[in-house]
Amino acid sequence: MLALRLKNERQLYRELARHEVGWWKAHHRKDKPELADNMTNLYSLQFNIPYKKAIEAVRFRVEAAGEHDLAEKLEDKKDQRNADIYWSNTENLLERHFEVLMKDIWPRLYEQNSLLSKGLTEDELYRELARYEVGWWKWHHRKDNAKIAENMANLYSLQFNIPYEKAIEAVRFRVEAAGEHDIAEKLEDEKDQRNADIYWSNTENLLEQHFEVLMKDIWPKLYETGIISVV
Repeated sequence: MLALRLKNERQLYRELARHEVGWWKAHHRKDKPELADNMTNLYSLQFNIPYKKAIEAVRFRVEAAGEHDLAEKLEDKKDQRNADIYWSNTENLLERHFEVLMKDIWPRLYEQNSLLSKGLTEDELYRELARYEVGWWKWHHRKDNAKIAENMANLYSLQFNIPYEKAIEAVRFRVEAAGEHDIAEKLEDEKDQRNADIYWSNTENLLEQHFEVLMKDIWPKLYETGIISVV
């Protein structure tokens, strides 16, 4: 369980990057408990929500990832009709993930119910977030980098209520981090841990910049006292 009292926002970005790269490493190493722990700590810290609520959000996301794996396998077999069934299951589970994650915090991000100014109800917010999330998962599998960036930027812009241009900047750092992560994984597979760790460090540094862009203007809304303290 997460128990932190951070001195400043720089430490917040650093901790978020540490947990993000932590679950990326665990995913590659097929360490499910470590993956779940890092992802839960990430959500609890990033959104300032209780650890138990973060666990619930992670469970829906992990279940969605399982459906996504089946969808990808069916697409690879050219069975689009059945693949679409599993993509739909993925999206439905992600909608529940975002409901758990965002239900108590979206009013802090959308002050004075300005969500309605986007033409969305609360339930429609969760649905749109799931659509963009599964959108970039699909285009990642289909290797369309432009569509990945578009869906991811729309996701961040809507989820955090930030300008699209700022979301694009955050996406660029994340995509660059993913490139370093790919090299780190390849080196780990080749048993070259020393050099792999260099690329994991590069990944973490880029993710720290990603979180700084993403969170700089909104963390005071999530931590209303201005004190970053998560227990």
